[in-house]
Amino acid sequence: MSKAKAARLLTDLFSIPLCAGQVCATEAEVGQGLRPVVDELLAAARQQPANVDETSMGRRRWLWVMVTRVATVYQIASGRNRAALKTLVGTDYRRVLTSDRHSIYSHLAEGRHQWCWSHLRRDFQAMVDRHNAGSAIGRELLALSGQMLGWWKRVRDGTLTKVRFAVRLHSQREFRKQFRAVLARGSACGCAKTAGTCRELLRGEVSMFLFAFVNGVEPTNNAAERALRHGVLWRKMSHGPKSLVGSEYLGRIWSVVETCRQHDRGVWDFLTDCMAAAAEGRVLPSLLTVPSDVHAA
Repeated sequence: MSKAKAARLLTDLFSIPLCAGQVCATEAEVGQGLRPVVDELLAAARQQPANVDETSMGRRRWLWVMVTRVATVYQIASGRNRAALKTLVGTDYRRVLTSDRHSIYSHLAEGRHQWCWSHLRRDFQAMVDRHNAGSAIGRELLALSGQMLGWWKRVRDGTLTKVRFAVRLHSQREFRKQFRAVLARGSACGCAKTAGTCRELLRGEVSMFLFAFVNGVEPTNNAAERALRHGVLWRKMSHGPKSLVGSEYLGRIWSVVETCRQHDRGVWDFLTDCMAAAAEGRVLPSLLTVPSDVHAA
């Protein structure tokens, strides 16, 4: 909603007379009040394997998201670069980060970077769609990756253990050996784009299979892409934040809302508790602990 519409809604529902400027001021106050909560979420997220993605938020601003088992954290930065990535995950991030193969992630060590298989399959489909010498390679890679992700689906639904899944990658007709062989043939095919992609994947082959051996790592970056959807819709309606204060508010409020939903916590109740604690000078509640009434239930 626009600031003017939000002001009118509060007037209509609660008889609270506000103007658009007061809505902005209230957002700034709430954003500042939530800073300790979000700082705690960010510190915890940096200790977990993470899915990371980014999208444009208008002129000179980018929305970044870090999705982990314990928290989802958003930040709006001035660029789509390594500096913004380090601001989000920290300068000494030591867990596995799952993302696409954009160059801003290329400095990550292969043992710390899981490539998203959804993006890889798009690359394979692009090989097929070129209708040239690399199309057969693309079809083979799609078939092999589909087989592997089918096994992973069974891991997710509990019908296949992760240990057995990892064994299959090496013993089921030597899956990884087959995959590397197709990439090797693709690197020498008559299509320059397909050959280049295959050579790049061969060099970083480890980054395709970390999820099979490291707990908490997923083969796709779908969680981060889903987490960005609300921001994308918001940008289309508002054309992005207009100030640093507005950017900070959005990053913090979205972090709290998404993490509340992640842990099945009531968003409105949590925000009310936070603002009451801030007004009374008390320590703000944490999203990393379970409320006592939940234990009682």
